[in-house]
Amino acid sequence: MLSRKFDRADFDARALRADFEELGARLSTEASDLRRRLHELYYPAFGPVDGLMKRQVLRQFKAWEDYFRAHASQIFAHAREVEEKLAYSLTLEGRAELKIIAETLRDRRATTDLLFRALAAKMRQATTAVSLDAEPIYDFCQVLEQLGLFFRLTAVGLYQPDAAKAALGRDPRYLDVDWEVLRRWAEGLPDQMRPQRPTDTGLLRAAPSTPPVQTAPRPSEPEAEDAESEELPALPAPTAERRERRRTR
Repeated sequence: MLSRKFDRADFDARALRADFEELGARLSTEASDLRRRLHELYYPAFGPVDGLMKRQVLRQFKAWEDYFRAHASQIFAHAREVEEKLAYSLTLEGRAELKIIAETLRDRRATTDLLFRALAAKMRQATTAVSLDAEPIYDFCQVLEQLGLFFRLTAVGLYQPDAAKAALGRDPRYLDVDWEVLRRWAEGLPDQMRPQRPTDTGLLRAAPSTPPVQTAPRPSEPEAEDAESEELPALPAPTAERRERRRTR
């Protein structure tokens, strides 16, 4: 959709699409392989992973970490280049579709950054433990498979989300996949993978327990509206009305 004046500089961001596609394919493939090995060795009695299997898993996590870091730098570098081209094109052409593409690209880069940070935190938790547990690693591999699918569909619909929806109906790899459900899952993944402390959980539960006090006058007190409109009432106002006036100032 960009002008041909960006032809020499990869105007349609083929490199950025390729990064998302390669990252998604690599995640899905390696996560499937590790999950299959864990399934064959430990299912249904999941337990601690020691010895040779532990060293293999740790090496795999290290390879993933290096791969994430390399691809994160590539994705963000290409995203900055594309944003600069879009900003330049907007100043010259003023097309509305270019502005929409720029906003979509910024949102996608922010989401990708959160996903990379969440995965890095999860890998640090797994590698710093004294002994690995097969079941959390098994679940983590399932998360990586889903995330790989998300990145591959991101490559298809990087600028046009409708293109990702259309690909779901044509490509047999994406059967029984709902793009909107997958997108919401990926955007909520950082909160799900962040470690929860008891104090944080308690604070989150306590926050909704103090809803804001309604400032609108109750139907049974029609004189409240008139009292609020007066700056210097002749008589002292009731305590509830005095608090309400201070709150609305």
